[in-house]
Amino acid sequence: MGGTTVVDQAMAAMLPKGSVAALGYANKIIGGVASLHVDAAIPNFLCQEICGAVQSKDINNVWEDIMGFPAMRMVDGRYPLPQKPGLGFEIQEAVLKKYPFQGTRPFPPAFHADGSLASQ
Repeated sequence: MGGTTVVDQAMAAMLPKGSVAALGYANKIIGGVASLHVDAAIPNFLCQEICGAVQSKDINNVWEDIMGFPAMRMVDGRYPLPQKPGLGFEIQEAVLKKYPFQGTRPFPPAFHADGSLASQ
C-alpha cells in the first residue's frame, strides 16, 4: 500500500470494524515525516514502526542538512509534528546534490541455514 491518501482510505474502511493501524516506513527521511502526519490524522492509529539508525550522528547530520531542523525525537512517547504548512519543511535542491544516489546494495540473508543470525 502506498501514498498517504491510500493509507487514509484503508484506515477509514477499517475504523467501523474496530481495527487499529500499526504502520511502518523504510527509513526514508521525507517518508518518515509524511508517515507521522498520516498517523496524527487517523483516529484508529495505534503505533508506528521506525527502522534505521535513529541515534546515528551521521544520519542526524544528513537529516538536519536536508530537512532544515534536527532529527525528530519522541517527547512523552510521541513525535511532535513540524508546524509549517504541508509536511512542515522545504527541501533545497542544492542540499540534495550533496547526497547523490549511489546505488543499492543487496540485502544479505538475515539467517544462516542453521537458523543462526547472520552478520552484515
